Amino acid sequence: EAAGQAANIGTDTHQAIHAFLRDGKAETSRLPQAAQWAELAFEDWWSQSGLRAVRMEIPIWSLEHRYACTPDIIAEDPERGLGIAEVKSSKGIYDNYHLQVMGQVIAARNWGDIRWAKIIRVPKHLDDPAFEIKDLGDLYDRKLSWEQLEHAFLAIVQAWHILKMEQP
Repeated sequence: EAAGQAANIGTDTHQAIHAFLRDGKAETSRLPQAAQWAELAFEDWWSQSGLRAVRMEIPIWSLEHRYACTPDIIAEDPERGLGIAEVKSSKGIYDNYHLQVMGQVIAARNWGDIRWAKIIRVPKHLDDPAFEIKDLGDLYDRKLSWEQLEHAFLAIVQAWHILKMEQP
C-alpha cells in the first residue's frame, strides 16, 4: 500500500504542476500534504526560472528509432531556447532518468531545436524536504555528455527491438 500511496503522490503532484503551468494556479488544498509541499516547491522554482511552458504531456516519437515518449514539459528559456523539464517525485535523480530524458530530447528534435534539458526532483514525503534540479548528464558521481547519453539510449532501444524480435 505504501508504494500505491507514493505513486498517488507523484500523480497528484504532476497534475497540480500541470494545472499551475496551464492556469497559473493549482488546487493544492485538495492534495495530500506531501504533494502540496512538492507542488509549492516547484511553483517557487518555476516562478523564478524565467521558463515558459510550450507543451505539456504531449506524446512525441522517433520514426527512425521506432519509439515514443511523453515529456512532462517542453519549455522555452528566453536565453537558451527550447528544452525539456522532466519532473520526478522520488528520493533521488537516478541515472536511468538521464537516459529517459535523452530519449525525449532525441524524439523532440523532430519537433523543435532542443538545446537544454533538466530533471526536477520534487519531494515525495514530508520528511524529504529537498527540491533538486540536475542538468541532463549531470549525474551525482560524474558528468556524461549528451553524445554519450544518446549512444547509451539508442543502444537500449536497439536491444529492446532485438529482444522483441523486431527488425532494427
